[in-house]
Amino acid sequence: MFLQRFVKAYYPCLLEEILSTRIMLKQAMKKLTPPQKILHRIFNARQLALKLIANVTYGYTAAGFSGRMPCAELADSIVQCGRRTLENAISFVDAHDKWKAKVIYGDTDSMFVLLKGRTVKESFQIGHEIASAVTAMNPNPVTLKMEKVYHPCFLLTKKRYVGYSYENPDQIKPVFDAKGIETVRRDTCGAVAKTMEQSLRHFFENKDINKVRAYLQRQWTRILSGRVTLQDFVFAKEVRLGTYSTRASSLPPAAIVATKAMRADPRAEPRYAERIPYVVVHGEPGSRLVDMASANLCGKCSKNEAAVATSLVGRTSKLEREIQHLVAICRHCGGGDWLMESGVKCTSLACSVFYERRKVQKELQAISAVATEAGLYPRCMVEWF
Repeated sequence: MFLQRFVKAYYPCLLEEILSTRIMLKQAMKKLTPPQKILHRIFNARQLALKLIANVTYGYTAAGFSGRMPCAELADSIVQCGRRTLENAISFVDAHDKWKAKVIYGDTDSMFVLLKGRTVKESFQIGHEIASAVTAMNPNPVTLKMEKVYHPCFLLTKKRYVGYSYENPDQIKPVFDAKGIETVRRDTCGAVAKTMEQSLRHFFENKDINKVRAYLQRQWTRILSGRVTLQDFVFAKEVRLGTYSTRASSLPPAAIVATKAMRADPRAEPRYAERIPYVVVHGEPGSRLVDMASANLCGKCSKNEAAVATSLVGRTSKLEREIQHLVAICRHCGGGDWLMESGVKCTSLACSVFYERRKVQKELQAISAVATEAGLYPRCMVEWF
């Protein structure tokens, strides 16, 4: 005896409602204006949450230890059906003579189609045709949607790509869209993310590798000359104390920083998977600061003692005013417990004033060392700041 009427089970109804709500949120995001950035972030967070919920419902069916009603056969059938649907779609697109398209990447529920020599509008037209044809060859509710066109695009590895995206054929200015690379990853430092994004933008807009090289050389010069904030060199990685092997030669850097903080204050124990900020420093063992200091004076300028003295004194005066201003801010923030002999005790890696104060302090130390060696004035006690 067979049922004459199909009745949806609990899982399909649940997933259908979750996915339809996510689609509604993504459509609402496209209608937001640029000033509505906060609302855009809220909608984006909600649609990502719905995506994760939909994904874990599949994994929950195969959870034999933590699941309440495990069914490995159901999970295996979901994987097999998804894989078969994707392979059929790839074969169908590659074999179609009209489109002259080639699928260069396919993963789970999406695929990237290469359309050589086509414009953005032509790509949208062909993309909609492909989506309609693939949807028609699959049973309901399997649907393939045309999301966006990338032009240009770098496809690196699985789930790692970047490009200028267009979400409709009338869009004039593309959007920089990156997935899985250093520009959007949270475990890298700001200097890497910003430099890589600007390098990619230069290449996408100019198609000239020489301009990218020139930009990188300018950035590296700024870094080596100390004209960037130290905050851009802070890493923040997750720490899971208690899960690391005791036989390991060393802990991850973030775990080492967390362990040192706990030795100084047991209350500083991080939460599980909390991101701990840290920086990586370099220096030869036993090196003195005066040996590494440089006033950036060329040989021709250094022969003019009057010009050197004027430059050093003027620069020192400017740096002293800057550091006094920054120290005043730190004293106000720290509650006034500041002593001349001990200096500012704050080491907050989340404070931009801290990095600016350290940068000015380093510059003042270097110039003070050169000026003292030249006999212009006694050494400045930068440690007091």
